[in-house]
Amino acid sequence: MPISVQCTACGKTLKVPDTMAGKRGKCPCGNVISVPAGGGGFQAAAPARAPAGGGRPSKAMVSKGGGDFPAARTFPKLFNIWLLCLGLEMVLGIVMAVVLSVGLSSAASKIDKAAPPTNISIDDAFKDLEKRQKEQEEAAKGAMGALAGAGIGGTITGCGLTLVYLIQFVVGLMFIYKAWALIQDGTVRTTPMMAILLLFVPIFQIYWYFVAYWGLAKDLNTYAQERGIDARKASEGMILWGLVLLLLGCTAPIGAIMLLLGFNSIKNACFDIATAKAGA
Repeated sequence: MPISVQCTACGKTLKVPDTMAGKRGKCPCGNVISVPAGGGGFQAAAPARAPAGGGRPSKAMVSKGGGDFPAARTFPKLFNIWLLCLGLEMVLGIVMAVVLSVGLSSAASKIDKAAPPTNISIDDAFKDLEKRQKEQEEAAKGAMGALAGAGIGGTITGCGLTLVYLIQFVVGLMFIYKAWALIQDGTVRTTPMMAILLLFVPIFQIYWYFVAYWGLAKDLNTYAQERGIDARKASEGMILWGLVLLLLGCTAPIGAIMLLLGFNSIKNACFDIATAKAGA
């Protein structure tokens, strides 16, 4: 028979199936609540904490998040896919550069080989005219073939590079969205959707990078501290200085490396927080 329960946040009395006994859910007001195994009133979910005895929850604790919380393992998976795409981009970029370089060099060498020597006499030039014409025609065909091969190879690798970049771009947006969604029951500076959408606003996006990325690291650390979650800290400094160096242009490679390390720390913080919330 249905269990009558009351939300401690809004005071509403709700009826839930007896199959919900001992489980967790959400009140329409958004408050996370628990149904006692023996029936009774709703209780607000206690702050998520690490297991007794200290230390962080192990990965084996959860494969899916409890209630509406995302799976803790989602964050490492998304980050690893993003990292794999980054590696593929570098490999494809090198392959494209090699293909184009080899093709152009081959075409140039064929043209040079067919060029007449500068010290040849006029009489010898007339004698070898027909031979020279055939050699130049063959060289021209070889050069065109080399250029065509370089063009085809460059196009194929370019298409692959574009595809990998799009996958990396989408996965990166999913990672940021889920990271912001993870802490929406705390005090945060933006919503997951706004964090993503404002990254596409020209000029304003430069400011929003600091909100969506640096602000995320700060809010993750604040969230874990307020709830007593023993989570690894997101590196606020790495994100901040990574963005600054990346936007300066001349120091972009250093900034990119710092951002990579910073996002890795965000991934670790999200995993620990999601695992603690799911196991609460």
